[in-house]
Amino acid sequence: MAAVLKRRMPGGRTRALLTGLGGLLLPGGFLSAAIPDAARADPRFTLGYLVVTHYAGVRSDGTGDATAGLQQAVDDAYANDLVAFVPLGTYRISDTLRLFQWRPLNADGTQAANPYKQKSFQVAGEHGPAGTRPLLRLVPTAATAAGFADPAKPRPLLLLRHFESDTYPNPSRTVPADVMAAPAGWSIDTASLFNSCLRNLDFDCGGQAGAIGVVWPGAQGAYVERVRVDARGAHAGFYGLPGRNAGAIDLEVAGGEYGIRHGYGAAQAAGREVCAGVTIVGARLTGQTRRAIDYVDFVPLVLIGFAIEKDFAAPGAT
Repeated sequence: MAAVLKRRMPGGRTRALLTGLGGLLLPGGFLSAAIPDAARADPRFTLGYLVVTHYAGVRSDGTGDATAGLQQAVDDAYANDLVAFVPLGTYRISDTLRLFQWRPLNADGTQAANPYKQKSFQVAGEHGPAGTRPLLRLVPTAATAAGFADPAKPRPLLLLRHFESDTYPNPSRTVPADVMAAPAGWSIDTASLFNSCLRNLDFDCGGQAGAIGVVWPGAQGAYVERVRVDARGAHAGFYGLPGRNAGAIDLEVAGGEYGIRHGYGAAQAAGREVCAGVTIVGARLTGQTRRAIDYVDFVPLVLIGFAIEKDFAAPGAT
């Protein structure tokens, strides 16, 4: 027997979903078989939430390495129009979690339909007592440590990207050694990265000199809300935030060379993190050694309600 379930989508829209034997039916077929049975059986699943702790290796007690399981959970949530839901706890990761959209070319050289029309990344943490949130803590392995060691080539814990193909046949969808760069044959396009939302999570950069907490340079409908980054000993808390009438609410960064980097001045390639203006409502930036905010864009930053306290006494402070 099937039943109709209504789920709220980004932008306040609702979508009617048909549930039945074997899972949830969406346009185009059944949900991915990769979704664990325990996740399907979780009562939050019918509300549109994919609980990440049902994936192998995703432990909330701060042990093990949750990177692979979290990556799979986020990918499955994106593919199936679900919210990747992170319960309270501490999760160790050893490398960047990559939230990538790809827009290939058709054989005639025209662009394929933009995936934002149907897809967006939704990542949310549980709201706990007294405002506690889940924590993702970077603990690099011997294989990944070098990638987080150089502030001249910073590497994030969480990276949101929209890539557009430059040529046909479409190039391979690879991850470059510099994860902040575009793969060969693809270009970064922040103007087409709509509706992806990150909310209610904390990040710990683990004192790695080249680490960044979050890279989230989205466009209309995208936002970052209630996110704290412990960037002590690291490069930056945020490196690119949603613009184009989008923005962020209630951000906090402790430490780092920078609290928030954005735009031409922050980019390692021209325009990489440019988002045509960012609005931030509520920011607490403390203990940065260089700049609390490093912002160069062709549309001004709007900052409403903030507390900034720079660490002039730190070694290397400028």
